[in-house]
Amino acid sequence: MADNISAYFSMIMTCLFFSPIVPLAIPIALLGSFMHYIATKYMILRRHKQPEMLSRTIGTFFANFMPYVAFTWAIGFIIFIQILTEEFNPDFDLQKAFNN
Repeated sequence: MADNISAYFSMIMTCLFFSPIVPLAIPIALLGSFMHYIATKYMILRRHKQPEMLSRTIGTFFANFMPYVAFTWAIGFIIFIQILTEEFNPDFDLQKAFNN
């Protein structure tokens, strides 16, 4: 179960990391999350039992960690867009675009 959760969060982080380059990564992460939910729900209800070492701690940790990931991703995305606009269109004023 712990390996399953770590693989899921690895998929989410990879899709968030590559989303500025490949915008299709966000829908892929959404589809992957949905498929992971269905597979995990089936496996928990029908096949696996909860290991003794797995508690609410791992879920609580990742739930508390996700806002920091989203904030870091947003900062990285803004920096990426700023570098991209400065590199390919020097006449484009980023501050003017955000203020309008």
